[in-house]
Amino acid sequence: MTTQLISRDFHGATIRQRSSDGYLNATDMCQATCKRLNDYRRLKSTQEYLDVFSLKTGIPVIKIIEVKSGRYGGTWIHPKASINLAQWSSPEFAVMVTEWTFELLTNGSVSLDPKLEIAPFAQAKAEELDKLGITGNAKQIALNNSIKQQFDCD
Repeated sequence: MTTQLISRDFHGATIRQRSSDGYLNATDMCQATCKRLNDYRRLKSTQEYLDVFSLKTGIPVIKIIEVKSGRYGGTWIHPKASINLAQWSSPEFAVMVTEWTFELLTNGSVSLDPKLEIAPFAQAKAEELDKLGITGNAKQIALNNSIKQQFDCD
């Protein structure tokens, strides 16, 4: 089975996330905020959090933060627990990770293909322009500009 990874961006740093289960690369998360994962793991509050999380979810602590070797190796953290790590790392990062996790929890998945996100946006925008009476070339230009602005693409 192939593991597909989603590349998340936080101020130019790449945070990898597994599409299969939403786990985030904890090492990437800490590097993005100039923190050390071992410092987080040593905290009494972290141990208490992981114990309660494990008790409530039935997931063993060793599976909440898992160390893997091989091609997709590294230290990976459960998407819900990643919020706790992000809160320790930085308030701004905590908000971003919460958004990523919320996307996974509400949609049941995360999009690997930005084009899949563009299509519904473009359809809704086209309908909005129709209601405003904008048609033809002006509609196409407005639609293209909206897509470029929304998805930061050319």
